[in-house]
Amino acid sequence: MTKEDLLTTLRELKESRLVASEVDALLDPFREDTFKLNFSFVSSSPSLGSQADPAYNDGYTIVCQVGAAESECSVHMFASENSRLENLRPGDELELNLKVLGFDSLYQRVTFGQVAKDSGFVKPEESAEQNVEKLKALVGLLEKRVDQLQEADDVVAETERIQTELPLEGVPEFVVKQDKPREQNLASKREKMIQEQKSLDRFDFYMRAMAYMMAVFFYGLGGLACLIGVLSIFDPSEPVLMFLFAGPLFLGVGHFIWKALRS
Repeated sequence: MTKEDLLTTLRELKESRLVASEVDALLDPFREDTFKLNFSFVSSSPSLGSQADPAYNDGYTIVCQVGAAESECSVHMFASENSRLENLRPGDELELNLKVLGFDSLYQRVTFGQVAKDSGFVKPEESAEQNVEKLKALVGLLEKRVDQLQEADDVVAETERIQTELPLEGVPEFVVKQDKPREQNLASKREKMIQEQKSLDRFDFYMRAMAYMMAVFFYGLGGLACLIGVLSIFDPSEPVLMFLFAGPLFLGVGHFIWKALRS
């Protein structure tokens, strides 16, 4: 079977709703062949669960349109293609080597499977307007760089003129110190920020741990005080009344600290 026969069959499936047995009969002649097809990307989603072919596990299932009739179909992809698929946008063109797997009766789509890992992703050609914009941006960068170099030359020339005109005796020699490279400054600042963030995270961890320990302490102290007060409730002495009063108070403090930490 040829590629044209497959496209004709896809067009027939789109134009007429057939029962499952009729669809299988139409697709059976194509199951043993491999076809190189051009698609227009629509959407993608992770393939959930174990697939009929383990080669498609952990990969993506993409929805594409193929042919002049724009027949919609599903394609199971290898997991090695995940990074490239995540960068695709609707309308991007793909050229894939595929085989027919079956028919999705729920969405009325033919299901294909990738058979070659060297499938091509066709990058859309840039328009003339985009090329002109890029060229203008490049020219602007070049002009800015030329201006910077010209300013540097003017500064050097002015420095040499001043050194020549000033008397040599008693005048210290001009020393031009070069600043550290910009990359080193950025790396140093980034490292400093990372160290500060780690210190803050450590401090926050220790403070939260201490607060949890304090909440547990008040819970335990309040529970103990309530237990002592209940066991001695028939003793009307002042210590018993103090335990009965302090127990709920300690429990309330512990509960307040715990709720504050969990919020």
